[in-house]
Amino acid sequence: MRRIWFWVLRFSLLVAFLLFFYYFITSKPPEKIIEEPYWSVSQFETSFWRLKADLARMEDGDVFVQAQSENSLSVFLSKIRLLTRESPSRTTLMTNHDFALHFPELSALEHDVRAIHDSYGSEMTKGEALQLLERLDRIGHMVSDISASVWQMQLASSDASFEAAEARNKTINQLIASLAIMGGLAVIIYTYYNLGLYRKNCELARSRDELAERNLQLAHQKKLLEVSVAEKNEFMGMVSHELKSPLQTISSSAESLLSPLDPHRRNRLLARIQRATLSMKFQINDLLTLARSEAGALEFRPDVFCVQDLLEEVLDLESQNAYEKGLRLSIHAPIEPIFATADSGRLTQILGNLTSNAIKYTEHGAVELSLADVNEHQLVFTVRDTGPGMPSGFAPLEIQPFKRYGVLQGGDGAGIGLKIAYSLAEYLSGQLTYDSSEEGTCFRLTIPALLQTDDPRPSPAESKQRWLLVDDNLELLASLHSECQVLGIEADIAPSPAIAANMMAVNYYDLALIDVNMPGRRGDELARDFRRGSSMANPRCLLYGMSALHHGPSPIRSPFDKLLDKPIRIKSLLAGLTRPASGSPSERRL
Repeated sequence: MRRIWFWVLRFSLLVAFLLFFYYFITSKPPEKIIEEPYWSVSQFETSFWRLKADLARMEDGDVFVQAQSENSLSVFLSKIRLLTRESPSRTTLMTNHDFALHFPELSALEHDVRAIHDSYGSEMTKGEALQLLERLDRIGHMVSDISASVWQMQLASSDASFEAAEARNKTINQLIASLAIMGGLAVIIYTYYNLGLYRKNCELARSRDELAERNLQLAHQKKLLEVSVAEKNEFMGMVSHELKSPLQTISSSAESLLSPLDPHRRNRLLARIQRATLSMKFQINDLLTLARSEAGALEFRPDVFCVQDLLEEVLDLESQNAYEKGLRLSIHAPIEPIFATADSGRLTQILGNLTSNAIKYTEHGAVELSLADVNEHQLVFTVRDTGPGMPSGFAPLEIQPFKRYGVLQGGDGAGIGLKIAYSLAEYLSGQLTYDSSEEGTCFRLTIPALLQTDDPRPSPAESKQRWLLVDDNLELLASLHSECQVLGIEADIAPSPAIAANMMAVNYYDLALIDVNMPGRRGDELARDFRRGSSMANPRCLLYGMSALHHGPSPIRSPFDKLLDKPIRIKSLLAGLTRPASGSPSERRL
């Protein structure tokens, strides 16, 4: 098949070459046709007007043109003779209507001019020139008519000749074009055929490469899946064991309580049941937190709490474990109560996991839980132990939910405490770091929190607008805050969702501007948490979403009252709000 197309291509190229060669030989431009009839008339007209001009100058008294006039007369006589004598040119001219009509006059003019020329002798007088000029004036229009008519006849003849030549060339060109198109189509078809073969070969090669790569990916994914399934099975076995241990304690203690016991022993059994119950609760909470973290379903639940009370709670939960291992568990915090707003439940879970791990992997010495630093927007906690330290090359951010590392394998438990602590710290826009040595490990937890005054929940009845601005772009927050100040709006800024949740829980806001696309936790998720929960000082607060993209009309399920496109004009937004005189939050609306 390819050989056939090869010969078709060669034949097409040969035909195209021969046709173009023939075209360049036969399509020469037509040679210029010398038309003698019009040439004769043109010469006659030129000599007529020249003779008339010389005679007019001679009439004006110019004696220097006498010889020139006589010469012009001789030339005029010879030119008129070309028109009147028997010749092919005159035969052609006789086909012209105007020439045939005035031919008798031309013949008479030739006769009279010849007679005048012969009778003048050697010189022409002024009177003779005047007489001849009058005769020429009378026939001037006739000469012009004949010249114009013959010119039109000549043009028509030339057009006919060129049209005939063009028709011939057009026929040749059409033939050449048809054959060239046929040859071009043959070339195009052949090229398309080869391109199709090349494309198919490339697609086959690409498909083979993709298939090989896909097989490698599937094999790798299969191996990872097998490892993951094995780790999950091992993890579920450990979890089952960890849950069965407190269940066994509860069951045995409850069974012992059915028998008559002295009060002291009864209290010991009840305390044992309580510790086992709390242990199960913490393990189940850890599992739920892990699942929600991987599904992105964690929620903020900020509230007002006393920092010292929170540390005491962690101490009470872990003191028995420390006592049983002979460790000294202590807390260090200022004596004066410190109140703050944050998610105390998640904070307790993080500190509890860190303290539990410290007790679990420390054989001798002490575990210390401290409030290391306090400022207006964050709390810093440390958990320090005297254990063996973290294993070499340990990377907390690479912790897998179902895998335990190095010396951590020596302890009891499912091994997910650090994973949950890091996940929750990141989710709360905080930071968890550690320093480790042979003398022990110190974990440092930094969590956004809002310090509270003696009256952490002010009255919502205010005559002045108060807004909350939430965005991770600090420059944008500063710009919006300045614009609000100019317009007399009291505005607070929150550079992270966690800080916004804390501020929303204790402050009364009329409106919250929340950036939709924030890293870590999206603005719509934060607003949805506000709508679902009751952790808002003003549940009727208007929630507006800010986005650099156009969202169109707000969907029915959107947590926002309105979606705004950046850039936002606070003045225009304020003009669209109406504030009733009563100041009742339940009556405020757009």
